[in-house]
Amino acid sequence: EPRNQIERYNQDNASDAQLDAGNYKKEKLSWNGLKISIETPKGSTRRGKWGETVMKSDYGYIRGTTGADGDHVDCFIGDNLDSEIVFVVDQSKMGRNKSFDEHKVVIGCESKQQAKDLYLSNFRSGWKCGKISSFTLEQFKKWLDEGCQKTPAAKHVGKYSAEQVEAFREKYGQQATIARYCYVPFR
Repeated sequence: EPRNQIERYNQDNASDAQLDAGNYKKEKLSWNGLKISIETPKGSTRRGKWGETVMKSDYGYIRGTTGADGDHVDCFIGDNLDSEIVFVVDQSKMGRNKSFDEHKVVIGCESKQQAKDLYLSNFRSGWKCGKISSFTLEQFKKWLDEGCQKTPAAKHVGKYSAEQVEAFREKYGQQATIARYCYVPFR
């Protein structure tokens, strides 16, 4: 199957009951070894307890994962699928209780600002963006395999980042600054 290419389907024939239950044929993306199902394609309307919005990016979930809400880990998909930087938003609960709710992964962006802009563009005006952690692709895969998706990614990013510093410097040179790409606590 082609790398980093979305397999598109027309969801117009799905009934409202199928859409509500998530029981319809979803578009697929195989991105750098991750299998992503797209439940709300760019340009379609996504509805939730927070309201509804026309999606500015594809939105779905990473298959084979479990997020804080018990469902798969959610994922927004930007336009630059060649970027191997993965951003994880620690989304907060709505209302007065602003505690951690769940993660929203953003791929296809090259900077935290791009990831934040993409994330916020898919919510109503005034929506708040939680803390964003940056991972290399390998760090992210390790976080998915070993990390705790029940707590904010920001609490765990150092564990996965520190182990990757040497590999990053070997790839990009000893003088490379990984901090431009990812948060790494230098010790």
